[in-house]
Amino acid sequence: MPVHVNVCVSPLIVYVIGSEVIGSAPPGHPYEGLGNPIEDYVHNDALRNSLSDLFGDAIPSTPAFQEFKKNYTFTVPSNYVGENLSFVVMVVDQDNNAKNSQFASINEIKNFE
Repeated sequence: MPVHVNVCVSPLIVYVIGSEVIGSAPPGHPYEGLGNPIEDYVHNDALRNSLSDLFGDAIPSTPAFQEFKKNYTFTVPSNYVGENLSFVVMVVDQDNNAKNSQFASINEIKNFE
């Protein structure tokens, strides 16, 4: 009788984060209602784009200790300030629990920790 094993592939999530993004205050913010809208509100650590699928790209099943690599290409829009951008990369399990994560500024290279 054959035995079937379900291999769970973890999603890889890659987000572009921006700081010093000028806009209006978001709904539900403590300053809501004090101006409509609150002009020149500074957003920090705001999600600007998702390079992966919003909920992650599947990491294929790989042998233990084998490195998985994936390249993403993103053209920074002209209204973004490059030096204010950073990246958050996460590996999550099937229940969306973070298993590992890393944060890096733009043009920063980080090794595994």
